[in-house]
Amino acid sequence: MEEMILKRVGTVRQLGDKAVIDIDESYKPALRGLDEFSHCHVLWWSGSDFGMGFDTRSVLDGELPYAPGRSAGVFANRSPFRPNLIAMTVCPVLRVDQAAGALEVAAIDALDGTAVLDVKPYYGCCDRVREPRTPSWLPDWGEWIPDGGIGLDD
Repeated sequence: MEEMILKRVGTVRQLGDKAVIDIDESYKPALRGLDEFSHCHVLWWSGSDFGMGFDTRSVLDGELPYAPGRSAGVFANRSPFRPNLIAMTVCPVLRVDQAAGALEVAAIDALDGTAVLDVKPYYGCCDRVREPRTPSWLPDWGEWIPDGGIGLDD
C-alpha cells in the first residue's frame, strides 16, 4: 500500500455550543473568500486507537454511531474506526478572521485539539442531491440535521 503524507492545516478548539478552527500560520491566506459561504466541509483526523488496545484501522464492520443496536460496514457508516482515520463534517460558518487564522463554526463533532486536514466550501449546486436514499436500517433518521449542526452531545 502506498504511503501518503497528510499535513495539519489547523486545530479544533471547542467552545461550548460552537467551535473555532485555528488555522496554522502558513495556511491563513487560504481562508480568503470563505466568509462568503454559509457552510463548509471540514476534514479532520479522527484519532488513533481511541484507547481500545487494538488497531482500529483493521475494523471493517461495526455498530453505527448515532444509531445504537445497528451495524454496517465502515464504508456505509460514520464510525471513527476506518482504514484511514479521516472524518468530515459539514459546518455552518459563523465567522472567518483571516488575520487571526480563525474559522468559527456552529458545531463540529470533533474533539478539542483534533487535527484539521482540510476545509472546503459547501457548494449547494454539487454538494447535495435531490432525492437521497437512506437505508431501511436507519428508519428514524430525519431528512435534515439541525441548523446548528450535530454537536458532540447529539
